[in-house]
Amino acid sequence: NRARALLQSTAFCTMGVAVPLAIGHAIAAPDTPVTAVVGDAGFDMSPGDLATLRDARLPMAIIVLVDNALALIEKKQSLMQLPGHGVLFKPTDIPAVARAYGGHGVTVTDAESLTRELQDVWQRDTFTLIAARIDKQEYASAF
Repeated sequence: NRARALLQSTAFCTMGVAVPLAIGHAIAAPDTPVTAVVGDAGFDMSPGDLATLRDARLPMAIIVLVDNALALIEKKQSLMQLPGHGVLFKPTDIPAVARAYGGHGVTVTDAESLTRELQDVWQRDTFTLIAARIDKQEYASAF
């Protein structure tokens, strides 16, 4: 039993790999619920992966942590007393991207909304893209 297993790319801070890794796992273990968690910058690197989810009709959850920043890079620049360059960006309309690829998309701002949305994921015949707004300062302070 591999309930609550975690598949991740660590140490190298690989961006844009969460969704493809989750798709691979969902295809390899079709009876296992799969949820990907990705930052908004990482998600912006590979939205085309949603076409694979659409075509395979995989009911998978993708939680996009939205802070409109490369928060960890910004923190590293700050710790090195460097000015923040290239770390802030304009928001992507995540629910609209989900709809464009035939999925279900929503934005949540609290844990209760996220929990409600996750309860419905595996009842759908398509993927669910959840934009979860986070405070970049709280996120970066965890590291």
